[in-house]
Order: sequence, then structure tokens, then C-alpha cells
Amino acid sequence: KVELCHRPPQHVGIFSAAVNLHMDCENLKSEDFNSYGTFIGLRYRKGTGAIRLMYCTIIALTLSLFRIIADLALGFALAHHSSWSFLIASLVDLLLAVTASAAACFAVKERRYGLIVFSIISFLETALYSAIYFLIVVIEVGSAWKLCGSTSPTSTSRSCDERASELSSHGMLLMILGFHLSVPTAILQLCCAYFVSKTPRV
Repeated sequence: KVELCHRPPQHVGIFSAAVNLHMDCENLKSEDFNSYGTFIGLRYRKGTGAIRLMYCTIIALTLSLFRIIADLALGFALAHHSSWSFLIASLVDLLLAVTASAAACFAVKERRYGLIVFSIISFLETALYSAIYFLIVVIEVGSAWKLCGSTSPTSTSRSCDERASELSSHGMLLMILGFHLSVPTAILQLCCAYFVSKTPRV
């Protein structure tokens, strides 16, 4: 029918057939217009769950950016040897978050099997990173509290180095930020992976 839309009728006398063909073409154009939408410049097919996927992706990316900013602020507030670990973690976090978000956009736009699978894997990697991030914060802060919070001065002077002292001093803040910026982000990233898996393939 799409090919016939641009093909003129062979016989002018067949008026009814030409009218029916014109009506079919108009219906096809209307159906194509109504079945697609645009979200922040991204063209998507309606009824595929693209809107909820994009909203979930934007929120997850925003939380990841807040976590990166918090890491950089804490890293530069601490001593030099501790700031590098925060900087590297922030760069890895940024790379994973941007990769997963870009993969989701291409999966919504193209709806190809390879892009959908890559997007799912990217979101699962970012969710795993968020969980590991919070786990490392808990382990590091707990170890610092154990070393520097000892009642014995001798054991404290031997085991509580400068890095452990810094982590112990900022431990509560790190735990609060780690929980609020890791657990919700990981949940959203898992939801994004689920929404991508429901995207219909071309």
C-alpha cells in the first residue's frame, strides 16, 4: 500500500478505485504519525515503554552524577593519597553511567537486538558497580572505625594511619552518602535493564 500511494491510477475512468486508494494512503499516513512520538529530540515508537525507560534512565544518570560530584568533593577535601582513589572511582562511574544511558537511547531509537542486549548488559554493570561501591564504603569505613576507634593507645598508634584516620573522621558522612546515592541508583538501573528487555525488536 505504501508503494501504491505514490503510483497514479492507470485508468482515469476507475474513479472509485482511485478514491479507495487515496483513503488507504491517508490512513497509512495517519497511522504512521500517531504511532511515533518525540522525547527530547529522540524519536520513539509509542506503546513500547520508551517513555518510562527514558525517565528511569534520566533519574539514574542524575543520581550517578550527584554521586560523582560527592566523590570528587570528598576526594579533594581529604588528603592527596585518598583523593586519587575517589577520582578514579568517579571516572569509572561516569563512564559506566554515560555508556548505559547512550545505549538506552540507541536501543529506543533503533530497537535492534544487539543494541538492546548491549543496553541491558550496560545497566546491569552500572547496578553492580553501585552495589560494589556501597559495599566497599561500608567495609572501608568499618575497618577505619575498628582501627582508629580502639581504646588502646598503643594499638591505635600502630594501626591507625593517616588514611584510616580520615575515613574514620568522615565515616558517617560517607555511609550516608553511599547509601542514598548507591542503593536507589542500583534499583533504578535494574529497572532500566528490565524496561530495555521489554523493548520490542525490529
